[in-house]
Amino acid sequence: MCQRAGGGLVAEMSLCVCCVCVCVCVCLLGDKDPSIVNLAFDTVEKIVRLHFNHITETETTTFTDCVNCLIAFTNNPHSSTVALNSIAFLR
Repeated sequence: MCQRAGGGLVAEMSLCVCCVCVCVCVCLLGDKDPSIVNLAFDTVEKIVRLHFNHITETETTTFTDCVNCLIAFTNNPHSSTVALNSIAFLR
């Protein structure tokens, strides 16, 4: 469960967002079913878009973890669409 860190709601939100992104990446990115990989990417993309300000306002590791997660999607051999969408999103 996400814990309050650094004494603020923004820190708590960004850490929870980061937890979700990392969990989605680890659990679903390696799936061989392109529809599962696509769903995982769509979920991460939506979370990052909705909470980008929280991700960037706290520790740099939170932002770095999200970028690393998106980079992992670019290397996905099971869905070229997700790989290309991840590259576009990183731009």
